[in-house]
Amino acid sequence: MSNKMKDLYVSLQDRLDAAGNHLKKATAEMQSVSKETEAELRSKLSAAKAKAAEMKADAKATKAKLQELAEAKTAEVEEQVTEWKAKRQTDKLEKRAERAEEYAETCVAVALASAAEAEEAILEALAARMDADNA
Repeated sequence: MSNKMKDLYVSLQDRLDAAGNHLKKATAEMQSVSKETEAELRSKLSAAKAKAAEMKADAKATKAKLQELAEAKTAEVEEQVTEWKAKRQTDKLEKRAERAEEYAETCVAVALASAAEAEEAILEALAARMDADNA
């Protein structure tokens, strides 16, 4: 495995782990909500909203970039790639690999932002349910 391949693997694994941790945290929040006070829940919701707002700004630009990369990916025809391989056009193959890596990293960034948004939505739902039950 090349160094670039190892670096890509580590980078993607770290980001996927972060997204998974966000979802695990949201699950833990749901399980512990019955033991918490309304103030504790509101505090957690506030923190989740701040984190999600921070990530949403980045996510908007990231989604636009993702669309651009998806279009570029679609434009590449397998026939072209086969030709590049046959002609040993490593510069074109290298650029294709870099675009594919960027696409994967961008998809993972969108997933991470979605995980943060999911955490916020879960806490909002729990707070809303607590409001309804307390009324």
